[in-house]
Amino acid sequence: MDKNILIQLKNVDFSYDDQSVLRNISFDVDKKGVTLIYGENGSGKTSILKIISGLLCPSKGTISNLSKINIGFIFQKSILLRRTVKENLLHTLHAKNKLTYSESVEVIRKVLTKFNLIDLIDKHVMKLSGGQQQMISFCRSIILEPELLICDEPNNNLDDANKKLLYDFLEEYSKFNKVLIVSQDKDEISNICSSIYNIKDGALSEVNY
Repeated sequence: MDKNILIQLKNVDFSYDDQSVLRNISFDVDKKGVTLIYGENGSGKTSILKIISGLLCPSKGTISNLSKINIGFIFQKSILLRRTVKENLLHTLHAKNKLTYSESVEVIRKVLTKFNLIDLIDKHVMKLSGGQQQMISFCRSIILEPELLICDEPNNNLDDANKKLLYDFLEEYSKFNKVLIVSQDKDEISNICSSIYNIKDGALSEVNY
């Protein structure tokens, strides 16, 4: 496999309850840049992300190099522990790092400050707005600096100011890591993308833009 490729899908099919969702998908996830996959609801966008991230297994075809990659995942809906913002981020850091408590808190403060969220550090996540919860989920996903950041409709519940913060960060982050986004909103995201694909009826095709 090409050294510039993180993950490679070849001739991948996926079916759910005997219903075809993805058909003959061949797709290379390279090491840098922002790739957008867009399509209507039910077109297979989320399924292809879950296959790339290892959350689903294909019915047919092969995936190469999946187990060697640190992957961050931003889900369409926030999935957070019923704890404070700091405790949510500490849980992620402690799961994969050997930092001391004070070192971990310093990392958390830096990430929250970057997104103007430092005032929320001791707030319980259930008392946050939907947009704030989405931004905390985003911070949790990037705090371990994954090589591949997978984003499923990352702009859900975000106001214009937070969308700009998000897109500016993703564009900068993608200079050294891979960002893979699925969304229905091609026009809003396309200006930060290095490649764009359309998925329709389970088939994937690259789009010139």
